[in-house]
Amino acid sequence: MTDAPPTHDYDRVSYPTMAHPQTFVDGLAAKGVLRGMAVADPSRARVLELGCGDGFNLAAMAVLHPGATYVGIDYAADAVARGRALLGELGLGQVQLEARDIRNLGRLVELGPFDYIVAHGVFSWVPPDVRQALLTALARLLAPQGVAFVSYLALPGAYQREAARTLVRFHTRATADPGEKIQQARALLDLVARGSTADNVYTRMIAGELELIRSHTDEAFFHDELSDVSYPLLFTEFLEQADRHELEFLSEAEYVMPVGQYLSPVGLEALRPLQQNRILLEQYLDFIEGRRFRQTLLVRRGAPGPTDAAHLARLRLNLRARPVGPGGPLADPQPDTYQGAGRGQALARSPVDKAVMRALAAQPGRAQGLPEILAAARAALAAEGITPDPQGEAAAGEFLCRAYLPGLIEARLGALPFTLDPPARPVAHPLARYLERRGAASLFTYGGRFVEVEGALGRHLLQLLDGTRDRAALVAALRAFLAEQHQAGAGAGLPAADDPDLPAQLERSLAGLAAMTFIAADPQSKA
Repeated sequence: MTDAPPTHDYDRVSYPTMAHPQTFVDGLAAKGVLRGMAVADPSRARVLELGCGDGFNLAAMAVLHPGATYVGIDYAADAVARGRALLGELGLGQVQLEARDIRNLGRLVELGPFDYIVAHGVFSWVPPDVRQALLTALARLLAPQGVAFVSYLALPGAYQREAARTLVRFHTRATADPGEKIQQARALLDLVARGSTADNVYTRMIAGELELIRSHTDEAFFHDELSDVSYPLLFTEFLEQADRHELEFLSEAEYVMPVGQYLSPVGLEALRPLQQNRILLEQYLDFIEGRRFRQTLLVRRGAPGPTDAAHLARLRLNLRARPVGPGGPLADPQPDTYQGAGRGQALARSPVDKAVMRALAAQPGRAQGLPEILAAARAALAAEGITPDPQGEAAAGEFLCRAYLPGLIEARLGALPFTLDPPARPVAHPLARYLERRGAASLFTYGGRFVEVEGALGRHLLQLLDGTRDRAALVAALRAFLAEQHQAGAGAGLPAADDPDLPAQLERSLAGLAAMTFIAADPQSKA
């Protein structure tokens, strides 16, 4: 029995199906561990998502940790109905979705407490009473050592977004049809960006916003920039509201230690006195870098201790960045450079930092424990006649904490969910197969990304990877598929059904899918 809310904009325009890896409990748990918390094991945790949409995000978590339990609530009854159909098709009975208003917790109090709570894309897009209800829900439902994720629009960076939003909201104020509203809003932004020959701060700002919005789907644009509510606020203002509910800051979802990787030498020197005041440091980083969106982790007041690199011993680390160029001798004054996604970059300068990063780089696709990493680093140092220094190892731990950033280093309590070496009976991500059956261009991977898989043969191969077929059975199934395609006149660009090179092509395709992290590391639990 649920208090199903009335129909509204999210039923008129469905929010796009999405998964948000930054909300996954592995990362939330790791942040808690690094601050000395006794967080719940993600494989057996109780997880709540407020504003879950169609439940795809929870489904992605459930594939990774089928032994955990998940509850999602959303105001949009249509989204919840779609999500229930998805979960039923995939057999994810450990995920429960309800159409419910956050202001009415109802039996959620009985279902709690929850070890991890996620509220992504909700706080800044709902009225004041719903925002307060969300924080109240965290205060009532979060376990004593639980971790909550809340994202919101951050000032001052979001002022730029608000300027563009003001224009499109005014321009479409009398337009009721969502499709027409989206079209008119995009047309106005294009006009404002290109309609003037002036080159000033305002025209450049609008042009920049237009470039960002062009990458948004129409559905996301409608619910984000065209939404009735938009509530950006300062990081410190958000924490003041959280504090009134006896919640405190743990870290950001993207990092455990503040990183001013875009600061100039002047900025670094100016902010140095704030190193002992984490909250003010974060706020002034927002001022200097113009941050517009935050993904903040909250815990109960008094739950976390200080960030301590010694806690890395409880985690496993995986290098996601790529080394730039061959590394020279460890004692070389030139740093080793590791390039992550976007502008993310790590520079290993000391011999110990270099040895640690090279130990990680030597084991791609594996999450290693700190003792294993340090043992390999000591061996590398000894091979070059460098005596390992305990203080240097402690400093390397600090370096790893600072490099624990999206696309650089991943930290988790357990092993990676994917493998780079396809097993005898490979299993592709169930959600990738689900999306492929619906003709989606981009398919979800164990690495937490949506990746395009081109070609009918490769996409069909994904459907075959359900753990029931060995290599011989896969080749036979591919030959049958190719024969059908050629017989139907749809075989252009496909190999012949009796192509003798097909087994070798299969191996290359499996290796490619594994490199894109589509293949489960543990086929027994991921089918």
